[in-house]
Amino acid sequence: MRTFAFEYTDMKFFMKLLGWSFLTFFILLFSMVFTVELIGIVAGLILTFGVPTLIFYLNKKKIRNDGGATILDEFCEIKLTAASQNVVFANIKTYQIEHYNGAALRIWFRDGTKFKVVANSNFCDEGQFEIFCRELDGVLQQYRKDTNSDLTRKASMFDRV
Repeated sequence: MRTFAFEYTDMKFFMKLLGWSFLTFFILLFSMVFTVELIGIVAGLILTFGVPTLIFYLNKKKIRNDGGATILDEFCEIKLTAASQNVVFANIKTYQIEHYNGAALRIWFRDGTKFKVVANSNFCDEGQFEIFCRELDGVLQQYRKDTNSDLTRKASMFDRV
């Protein structure tokens, strides 16, 4: 049994924050038609670009979350802020681990469901998550050999080149 603590990127919150920032930008950009006479073009442009940027950077730290995982012989328990996932190795069809600008773990189960965890280096410390991914990869490869399973590792973008 090995236990890991790591930081990961909350991609749902990231996408919402990015969407709200772009929405604010476009609303302010289109409202410049009415406000340019009141505040001027320079102030309008500063407001149009400054407010969405400020919204993003003030909420950037909320993108990072703490998680943990425990790897056992037959399964792995991954605990995230929003939920906990028991990953039984026998139920995994395919998995993929990518190491670029952080690390990403994607698991496709036999029942058609998917599980994804990302630790982007722009928003969190991805070092511990990368260690967990390498350890999990080794355990899954050993599990595949021991059980003669049809578990496959999908090549990452850089493995295919």
